[in-house]
Amino acid sequence: MSEAAMLAQNLDVQERHLEDLTDQRDLLVKSFISSQKLALAVINQNSQKAKIKATTRLMTNSQKGGISDYEEALKRNLDSIDVLKGKIRVLEQDNV
Repeated sequence: MSEAAMLAQNLDVQERHLEDLTDQRDLLVKSFISSQKLALAVINQNSQKAKIKATTRLMTNSQKGGISDYEEALKRNLDSIDVLKGKIRVLEQDNV
């Protein structure tokens, strides 16, 4: 085999290796881009989940706060009723 034939064969082998490496690089770039898209999707999903969770907590806490406000108002009203009942008893005793 002549030196030119060996060089031509080596050139063919190197071109095949270069093509293989180029294909591998393209696959790695596609995989990298896909992984970045997946990472962004996960971040977006986690953000939405956190917003929903925070909104749920806010709604729950505001409902609890509203209930305690109503309970306090009810206690004040019941105390007022007790005071008025006491005054009525005093007035009824004075009338008897």
